[in-house]
Amino acid sequence: MANAEVDISTLKRGNEDLPDGNFPSGSGIKEKQRLNNDYRNSVSKIDDEFYSMNYTYNGYLLVFAHEFFEYGALERRPKAEEDIEMLKESFGRLNFVISVEKNRKFREIKKIIEMESQKNFDEYATFAVAISSHGSSNGIAARDAEYNLEDIIEPFKKTQSLIGKPKMFFVGCCRGMLVDNGVSISQDCIQTDGCQVEEYTIPVEADVIIVYATVNGYISYHNNENGSQFFIYLTEALNDYADSKDMLTVLTKANQQLAISFSSRNKDPEKAKKKQCMCFLSTLTRLLKFKVKAEEQA
Repeated sequence: MANAEVDISTLKRGNEDLPDGNFPSGSGIKEKQRLNNDYRNSVSKIDDEFYSMNYTYNGYLLVFAHEFFEYGALERRPKAEEDIEMLKESFGRLNFVISVEKNRKFREIKKIIEMESQKNFDEYATFAVAISSHGSSNGIAARDAEYNLEDIIEPFKKTQSLIGKPKMFFVGCCRGMLVDNGVSISQDCIQTDGCQVEEYTIPVEADVIIVYATVNGYISYHNNENGSQFFIYLTEALNDYADSKDMLTVLTKANQQLAISFSSRNKDPEKAKKKQCMCFLSTLTRLLKFKVKAEEQA
């Protein structure tokens, strides 16, 4: 599995947007064993406001991009390559090592995840997975079958060299078939509503952020020229703000631009002027702010 080279490209939005197709909604709550592992693998101290970036690399990004499918009536996603290029540009600028996997079958994905979760990530401040594919309310599409996001996330929660470090998961696919028609808002609308300890324990579920392309049950859109709207707005926000803002602020900026600026364009009037917004879940215990490479800041 070779690391992909960083290739900076200029991307323009095209003129038509198409749907890209959740966590499984299974009955009952699966009992999980929560192991309070010692928090020894991070330079971050107990009362630090920010995650430590004192590592060789800001992070490691594993990309699963799917263009072709062998089951159901799933259409080809010819612009999956554009999602890869956007991610390589943005995360390469942020000093991430990037590995790309294309059109993998579910069995292959499981094997890759098993191998990656057993790696030593001592040189990396963070870890990330980005998925570009079709999806539904039941899961994410591999080349030959559907799988659950938990199949990706769970192994990395127990990776020793990632304990206490941010683990990010970017899920670029549909989560259902609902469409968002949007709602008008007026300009004058008003919104309401010490001791240094080196060893301590944290929940297994801590330090994870999951970023979905859309809200549960809804369609997400990809552009017929330049890839997923989710990755377009995410990478633009990373390019514009990652050197000055923390990650949750960057995500909020991305969501703001996607929610306000994007409306689907389609020759079919019934599919045009639809809206999309991201959804993210965070158990981060500190602020996450990347160090940008000196040559990029110059």
